[in-house]
Amino acid sequence: MSKINIKSDTGISANKIEVSYGAENILNGVDIYAEDGKITGIIGPNGSGKSTLLKCIYRTLKAKEGTIMIDGENIEDMSYKDSARKLSVVAQHNSYSFDFSVEEIVLMGRNPYKKLMEKENREDYDIVYDCLKKVGLEEFSKRMYSTLSGGEQQRVVLARALAQKTKYIVLDEPTNHLDITHQLQIMRLIKESGITAVAAVHDLNIAAMFCDVIYAMKDGKVVSYGKAEEVITPENIKLLYGVESEIVRDKNGKVHILFL
Repeated sequence: MSKINIKSDTGISANKIEVSYGAENILNGVDIYAEDGKITGIIGPNGSGKSTLLKCIYRTLKAKEGTIMIDGENIEDMSYKDSARKLSVVAQHNSYSFDFSVEEIVLMGRNPYKKLMEKENREDYDIVYDCLKKVGLEEFSKRMYSTLSGGEQQRVVLARALAQKTKYIVLDEPTNHLDITHQLQIMRLIKESGITAVAAVHDLNIAAMFCDVIYAMKDGKVVSYGKAEEVITPENIKLLYGVESEIVRDKNGKVHILFL
């Protein structure tokens, strides 16, 4: 595998990231670079370190070694409010100790722009309802979050992330719980928004369809990276997942995977 070309002054870069739990190494010197305006996908089997890497980027986990830069600034030098103005998150699991309405959940995306005890204004509500419309949930604003299906909850969380109005977004398996219609809708929305995204993607066909660059991880290391056709190959699928596959292309030249 060729050396990963990382630019430190723009985009999101993770350099030599190492994470361990006790004596077990979870990430072993991982490098990735998410270029501005592109969707960077991360694929790999369960336990490969995808979610751990993303948690380091959105600061719920601190790496033992290595640095993470956003637009040339080390995240460790940023306040959490400052980094929340640059980076929003759609995590894999989203639960709350108290029940909130859909509107209240999405309004949380405006918190990085508020002073202590400052109330939401008309602009905040306009942004919230625009984001709910984008994910197809504008009629759900007064519903309680706990009454929604897993797929509907995931779309609410995406609306909250969009309401932050950030340049970057991190998505940990964003299409989990979604039917195929909403999988395509959500990924197309992210693609067309122009937002720079780093996404752990479980579905290889979704990754091939929407990701500009893909990193393949196994055992806490990057084992391949490049465009979809360079990374999603029968050889890599066998290496990562231990299954046989066949690669076909549709009329637009997009890669699709058939599992044998």
